[in-house]
Amino acid sequence: MNSKIVFILGFMMLLGSSCGPKITPSSDTIIKQSESYAETINNQNLEKKINEGALTDVSGFKDIGSFKLTYYYNKTNKELLRIENIETANKVRVENFYFQNGKLTYVSSKTNNEPLKQLLFFNGRILKASTVHDGYQDILLDKARMYNKEFNKMMK
Repeated sequence: MNSKIVFILGFMMLLGSSCGPKITPSSDTIIKQSESYAETINNQNLEKKINEGALTDVSGFKDIGSFKLTYYYNKTNKELLRIENIETANKVRVENFYFQNGKLTYVSSKTNNEPLKQLLFFNGRILKASTVHDGYQDILLDKARMYNKEFNKMMK
């Protein structure tokens, strides 16, 4: 009976050591990787589709500005990699949404002379939100979902 216990314990130790703990990269590493990925995407010669139109007031009747929405994607597999949204009204806002393997990985937003706003994601969760309040985070996430959905409709 002792040999069975020793065998079972040995087997469990072997399984435990072979699986080992999952190593999660540090926040700083993920941030650097996300920024590097965004830079790589920005420097690629990608296919693009552009939508332009008017921004209207809440009632939808009065034009208050314009937008230019550019979808950057891989021509071969039609994978969406980046969406750039430029809104021009009393201020100019440039928002960039980066995707990798179909998942949102990084968002940046810059309005005139305000500080850069960033959202970084890891495993589908916000890892870091710099200078982005919760309400604007929700708006950016809603835009990313909406734009991604529109892109998928265009590509069918």
